[in-house]
Amino acid sequence: MDNIERILLDNDARTMLSMIEAEDKLGTAPVRDAFIALANTALTASLQDVSGVLLKNAYPSQEGLRPEEYCSISRFRFFVSSKGGQEANASNLGNTVYLVPMYGVESVAKIEQNNYTSRVGFRPDWVVSSVAQNSQLYAKFAVAAAISNQQWLSGLKATATV
Repeated sequence: MDNIERILLDNDARTMLSMIEAEDKLGTAPVRDAFIALANTALTASLQDVSGVLLKNAYPSQEGLRPEEYCSISRFRFFVSSKGGQEANASNLGNTVYLVPMYGVESVAKIEQNNYTSRVGFRPDWVVSSVAQNSQLYAKFAVAAAISNQQWLSGLKATATV
């Protein structure tokens, strides 16, 4: 992970999450400003075994944390999801390889599509339902994701411990 932090910092990537300050509680210390790492939930046991891991429940404050945040390791805060990237049978031993993207601010962006306008609409109850009980409000728009600075996007590939 130190290599990835160095790659991001050498390319002037900025951290995405601000520092969590220590409070007047026993055994708390601040959590550094951090880059984000996204991991599959299958890696949680392996993350707990990493030297220097700070699980979310040990953060000095729980205010403003996302439910998906799992831990902090070095300069990275890990968010886990069962939908995290994975390649089945990709290792030489036939194990699943998990993709862990790690990135800094402005490495990815949302782009609105050209020549497409958003629309908010309303359908009256007599159009939506044959018994005229439910009306409908809808929104239509187009947005695409893009990598805006590939040098601020890096990551790991890992297998899980059993």
